Amino acid sequence: MASPIRHKQQPQRGKSSPIQLPRDLPQVEEFANQFLASGGDYAVPRAVINQLARETLDSTREELLKSSGPFALTREKLNSRLGELVQSYQRSAPTRVINCAGALLHTNLGRAPFSERFIRDIAPQLAGYSNLEFDLITGKRGSRGAFVARQLAELTGAEAALIVNNCAGALFLSLNTLSQKKETIISRGELVQIGGGFRVPDIMRRAGTKLIEVGTTNITKLPDYAEAITNKTALLLKVSLSNFSQSGFVDHVPVREISALANETGLTVVYDLGSGLAADPGRVGLQGQESLRSALESGAQVVCASGDKLLGGPQAGLILGHKKPIALMRKNPLYRTLRPDKFTLTLLSEVLNRYLDGSWREDIPLWELAGRTESELYQLGEKIISAAGAAESLILEAAVSRYGGGSLPEVEVSSCAISFKTGSIKSNMSAAKLARLFRELDTPIIGRIEGERFLLDLRAVLPEDEAALAAGLKNVLGVIAIT
Repeated sequence: MASPIRHKQQPQRGKSSPIQLPRDLPQVEEFANQFLASGGDYAVPRAVINQLARETLDSTREELLKSSGPFALTREKLNSRLGELVQSYQRSAPTRVINCAGALLHTNLGRAPFSERFIRDIAPQLAGYSNLEFDLITGKRGSRGAFVARQLAELTGAEAALIVNNCAGALFLSLNTLSQKKETIISRGELVQIGGGFRVPDIMRRAGTKLIEVGTTNITKLPDYAEAITNKTALLLKVSLSNFSQSGFVDHVPVREISALANETGLTVVYDLGSGLAADPGRVGLQGQESLRSALESGAQVVCASGDKLLGGPQAGLILGHKKPIALMRKNPLYRTLRPDKFTLTLLSEVLNRYLDGSWREDIPLWELAGRTESELYQLGEKIISAAGAAESLILEAAVSRYGGGSLPEVEVSSCAISFKTGSIKSNMSAAKLARLFRELDTPIIGRIEGERFLLDLRAVLPEDEAALAAGLKNVLGVIAIT
């Protein structure tokens, strides 16, 4: 039998031994061991440490091979390179942050928040197994999302409803089902780009429908739609301008008029409402804004909306409307690729329950935060500054918040923000540096920069985050304050 292969053990090198050639680099396991032995609190699995150590060694080896002159790297510097990768990995992991950016529905911060109390109440339903696709009455296979669809129908007055993964998915499924290989007419002024670089024209083309543009960027009239209708037309598409606004010489056709034209010509209207407002607009200070119910009452056979915007729920795409088109979408094979999981459906169901039983103002954080008065926000600011022991360094000032998240671009909400007094912090501390220090806290605080100033807007600060905000302020001021 052949003798076993013996690996020559690498000699332990001193921390300051220079690394000048590729052969001076340690083995991955040795490098990872040395890094962990050097200290540091890293909540990262060992397998990840090994992989990041390998990446560090690979990139360093490449530098050594490309270097044309003297190249000397100490073990400490090599460890530092790995440490930077590990820290970057840790900071990229999903974590709770405090929203002081002044946007109630901040897309980059997860849009609509949930309260800790809401999550505790719903936890038993999320744990273990569920009746996701099981009918407890018949003992047979059930229909996924059927109960949530019924709740949506009861809440909005829709004949039927369907839930998918997000609003873009809702629009895609609607177009693919109802207008594949046919024509869809849309105003040029509504060919918008939504978050992440996704454009409505691109979604339409991928859905398999032919895009027919009518009108101009700023003016579209009802005759523009009527003149574009042919025997190949299947849909009239209306898209809400939910992430920007137009002013000046502007005119767009209301959904009600487009729906009347569709009824005359036997076509279907799909309305991409986006924001998903389920509350009475007048009760939340949004008079004149369109709700899910009013969008349906305008005559659109299909309305698409988001679950995590003005509904205040989880990310989901809501499709509401007439029974026939929604039944066709449910049968579309694409629906299976877009349907949500048990967590989304359970969360969404509980949010809809709050609207149906009338407790939405108290139980959905979006409306609690949006409903705070200026006086309440100033009191909150004084409380946080006092808890941080920073009355000499911080001031409160009037600010303007927005709903954000692709909702209500023209609606401003008066707010209150914490800012730093002139002369209270080191002169080399720019707004960008301040923002970074707050992001690097154990519980990151996300503020906003206005000109050369850094602000902590209090409009979207949840009650359970108040103590952490005060502690974060105290921490940062300990580093930057002039003593």
